[in-house]
Amino acid sequence: LFSNVQNGEPICTISIDRENVLISSCFAEEMNPTLIDWHMNQARDEHLFEKTDYYHFPFNASSGNVLNIGIPKLMRQSFQFSMRLLKSRMNNIGVGIFSAEEGARQWFHADSLQRYMIWKVGKKKMDEVLLVENYELKVYCSFHRVGKKWKLNWNYGDPSETESIVSELENKLGGDHSEFAIADTVFLYTSDGNVNEVKQIHDYGISNMQLLNPL
Repeated sequence: LFSNVQNGEPICTISIDRENVLISSCFAEEMNPTLIDWHMNQARDEHLFEKTDYYHFPFNASSGNVLNIGIPKLMRQSFQFSMRLLKSRMNNIGVGIFSAEEGARQWFHADSLQRYMIWKVGKKKMDEVLLVENYELKVYCSFHRVGKKWKLNWNYGDPSETESIVSELENKLGGDHSEFAIADTVFLYTSDGNVNEVKQIHDYGISNMQLLNPL
């Protein structure tokens, strides 16, 4: 592909599946590096830590919580090596639903909204949700859709917001196809080939739900 595109130095953005990274959270008010280091020292395995790069992202300021994402050094180095072979440049590395959130900002100007949500329809009805308010992360969670009910797999962020998300999504799957109240816009997508499920949900005709990737 690069050889057929004559546009100077190619610039690539790479997205990694969530299953290939380590995710945790900790309390570190105002991104206090001392607290983050203390948490990582308590939780880390020395052998694993030597082989992993950690990145830290704050939730909304009032919570004081931080999301930690660990990417294997070998994976990052292999990407860099491939970029050199291709004579191209790596712009950034994204992770799963966070790459979709970046897409929502770039393609649909989601950052102009006060509050928006990313809904990933996953394999075997294992979905993920990301809620952002005023440029700040509020919730990152995963659910298992069991019939018209949702079972929480894990949650990072505000538990009360997560309860509201569960309640509203259950209502939508139960036949309430009015506008989402939890967010100004809900961006829907899949990266696991669940096109039929996404199409079915999109066909509900909810006015403030937007497809991120075409069907």
